Amino acid sequence: MTDGLLTPIEGPVFDIARPVLERLPAYARRNAGALSNSQWARVVDQARPAIVRAGFPPHEIPFLKRIPANPERLITNILADLARQGLVAGPDAAPTSGHMPGFNHGGRTTFIYPEEGALLERLVASLGPRRTIFLGSYYGYWASFAVPNIVAGVGRAILVDPDPAVARIAQANFSAQPEVEVVCDTAERYLSQCADTFDLVVLDAELPRDHPDPALRGKGLYCRLLQAVLPHLRTGAVLVAHNILFNDQTGDPFFDEVIARNRTELSAFMELAKNAFGFVEYQTTEGVGIGQLRSKASSA
Repeated sequence: MTDGLLTPIEGPVFDIARPVLERLPAYARRNAGALSNSQWARVVDQARPAIVRAGFPPHEIPFLKRIPANPERLITNILADLARQGLVAGPDAAPTSGHMPGFNHGGRTTFIYPEEGALLERLVASLGPRRTIFLGSYYGYWASFAVPNIVAGVGRAILVDPDPAVARIAQANFSAQPEVEVVCDTAERYLSQCADTFDLVVLDAELPRDHPDPALRGKGLYCRLLQAVLPHLRTGAVLVAHNILFNDQTGDPFFDEVIARNRTELSAFMELAKNAFGFVEYQTTEGVGIGQLRSKASSA
């Protein structure tokens, strides 16, 4: 359930900032690897007024400092690292199908950045999962990068989100694919009645930070979701989670607060994920964590 807000432009939030950034000479230099992280951070700060005028959420500006200079190289390096861990066969697995064209965002905005969509697409192409579950699927945008390759590999996907409004958008987008099931329910309730097992689980859920249960506030929900899905995972199943951010090289003090909050909200999840999955944080714009379930015994 990626955080969403209504802005003048629907869809990926980066699409609001992209036209402003692409007009800057420094953007091409950044993509060519000619700017350091600190230099790029100063460029973003200078462009802030124009980016905000374009409709980009002001609180999201610091994340633009984390966009990778070379997304393809970043993805290749992540897949190479996963290959060294034995999680994927190698870094060169090309998607068998492209991202779904004409995706309807239903007036919603998503905080999945381009390289995060492409990373999931490439990862799924390499893994070839037969049964995938998305917990906190929102309106299905991140899933839309994975679904073509899941279907091409004769797999099936289940998207679970408790919000009926976003579930309707997802259902409309995947209505032509019988291999995709959209479930409007809490993940815990759905999984308590589910007999399926999965070899890929994707987490992107969040609850209000004033939730009455402190353990569930914000991304604290991740631990409860992982505990609920763990009995349904095969040994060797892969876990992918969004908003895993504990390290940052931008120098922006904004991320000191993000990291401190994540250490509070995600501490129980990270302990479980690292022990059971060998979970690793990768430096995408908003942070993606990936790991592979070692054994049911090690996760107990």
